[in-house]
Amino acid sequence: MFLPQRVPFPYLVLLVSGGHCQLALVRAIDDFLLLGQTIDDAPGEALDKARHARSTPPPLTIARRLKVHNLPECQRLSGGAAVELLARGADCRAVPFPEPLTSYRTCDFSFAGLKNSVYREIQRLEKLHGIEADALVPELRDVCASAQRAIVQHLARRTQRALEREASPPTLVVAGGVACNGVVRDALAQVCSSLGAMFVATPARLCSDNGVMIAWNGLERLRAGAESVAEDLDSLRVVPRCPLGEDISQSVAQASIRLQKIKLNFG
Repeated sequence: MFLPQRVPFPYLVLLVSGGHCQLALVRAIDDFLLLGQTIDDAPGEALDKARHARSTPPPLTIARRLKVHNLPECQRLSGGAAVELLARGADCRAVPFPEPLTSYRTCDFSFAGLKNSVYREIQRLEKLHGIEADALVPELRDVCASAQRAIVQHLARRTQRALEREASPPTLVVAGGVACNGVVRDALAQVCSSLGAMFVATPARLCSDNGVMIAWNGLERLRAGAESVAEDLDSLRVVPRCPLGEDISQSVAQASIRLQKIKLNFG
């Protein structure tokens, strides 16, 4: 991944996007320990994941269920960016959406239940106000803020556990499309500040550019002399869902790490 500064190994990476949500300890250019990952949806998938193919309808997401693109100011934005925009200045505590997996001291994530809770709240509000067709619920902005807060808090707590697992807090690197979200960045920076860890984020303009990510990864591997850099393209084996390093999530769960209390400021 492209970073604004050189980050020494080992460091912790949080990859948050429409298809992934993974926490890993990066020990070398091709040496990863997977601490946790989503057990269902990814955060970007909950907010605004695009359709997989033209022949299939786009999946229902929080942004689509709220019909945010009916607002002129949101028509040119992605669903996630629209939710972030509408949440600014709204009451993020208006709807107490439940935080996922609070009973499990792991670094795994879950967003499916939270997404369904948001859907049920929207349905309740639409029924309450007699909303039909393309009309929007009056509480739209508060719902956006509350849903965003629940997602961000979940990301922050699981990342905090990964940081506290290390004897000396490593640098946290956050990347992926959801890393464009300023509230996500700010909350993770607060966690790092509280634990004495360094926070580094991929430049927002590059967070959703998969071509740049792939090319930069190849460049870093080439610089490091990694053996997996192939000169014969026909010799490459395509793996659609390649696992990220060694999965040690069970040992993280067995450690049952209790978190320090960190109060996040959502503005």
